[in-house]
Amino acid sequence: MEFHVDGLPTSVDMAAITDAINHIDPAALVDVDPATGALRVNASMSTDDLTSAIGTAGQEVGGLLVMQLPSTCCGGCGG
Repeated sequence: MEFHVDGLPTSVDMAAITDAINHIDPAALVDVDPATGALRVNASMSTDDLTSAIGTAGQEVGGLLVMQLPSTCCGGCGG
């Protein structure tokens, strides 16, 4: 699943968030969209798992807007 998360402060601890997400899905990809500042996550987890991981990393989750994007997987790589 691909997610965009808005509402995180600019001083977010990306290492802590990445570690918490990778604890759930070691193959997850996490970065910040330079154009919007949104956290981008591509991982095999639910929205609840994602917000829980962000909270575990010490970030406030009450004001977050988590958007799950439609799948763009074509199935061609078998992943």
